[in-house]
Amino acid sequence: MNRKEASKKALLFWPLKTIFILFLMGGFALPMPALAQMSADFVPPDTHILARLKGTWSFHYETPEQDGQPAAPTLRFEEGDNLIEITLVHTMDDFLNNDEPIAARNYFKVSISDFYFDCNGGDVILWFDNGDSAETSQASCTNDQVQATMLVAGAMPDDEKAAERKFAQEIAHYRPIAISQGQYSLMLDGEDNGSWKRFTRANNPQTNPGYFESVKKYFLTPKSEAPV
Repeated sequence: MNRKEASKKALLFWPLKTIFILFLMGGFALPMPALAQMSADFVPPDTHILARLKGTWSFHYETPEQDGQPAAPTLRFEEGDNLIEITLVHTMDDFLNNDEPIAARNYFKVSISDFYFDCNGGDVILWFDNGDSAETSQASCTNDQVQATMLVAGAMPDDEKAAERKFAQEIAHYRPIAISQGQYSLMLDGEDNGSWKRFTRANNPQTNPGYFESVKKYFLTPKSEAPV
């Protein structure tokens, strides 16, 4: 067993040991409702909780990759070296069909310390409080960070867009509460200070029409030819 795997098993052992000691101290009269309440909390199926990440959700506009492109509304969870980022995304063909209403599409990316997750551990799954989930492509490592993104290279465009629209609907109605990789999971405990409300308003064409119109204008306005 390597050091990292041993550390993970230690993380699992101490909570179990604490519960056992409390049980002995309280005797067999330990109230059952308390146990029932503890077990009612959602845990990603078939996983062991390694830690509860106590971080902060924050809202900002992501710096665009192209000049003139409107900055995208972004929601970010940070706790130490651990990061989850949810961003609004669009491409030109989102605005070519005037018969269809503009719809939000979101994707997410994660960067998690390799103390918790593994470079070769497979996809990372983001879980909502209603039990639904979304997953990334295969994770990879940069230095000591396990990184993965929901955007899948080579995926059929229609399938990818459908997944991103579904993800946007989940974000509008539910909260991410956990991430997992393989048999290990991390619970998310984040203060938002109004960030969720700001993001959901910015992420909705009905409540933020100016932004979506500016993105439409950016994509449909012919770009100037490069100087010779």
